[in-house]
Amino acid sequence: MSVAEVTLSKDGIWLTAMLRPAGELAGRAIERFVDDLMALAQRANIVVVNLVAATVPTPSALADALRRPGAMLSGPDKALVSFTRP
Repeated sequence: MSVAEVTLSKDGIWLTAMLRPAGELAGRAIERFVDDLMALAQRANIVVVNLVAATVPTPSALADALRRPGAMLSGPDKALVSFTRP
């Protein structure tokens, strides 16, 4: 599930997108997820990744895969926010 929200600011339009993958994120599923995330990172200012409904058997593999979109979203007026269950 993904949600896009447009917010008007004094500097223009901000696009916030939320991705909420469900199921197991491993192997090819991580690659597909990161491909979608990269596509959003090219267009959105802020991407929120909600991992509450996902199972991540190898967190280090997901963390490594998130480096590229994280770098894309690390500039001014950009952010990648990720969270999971407490």
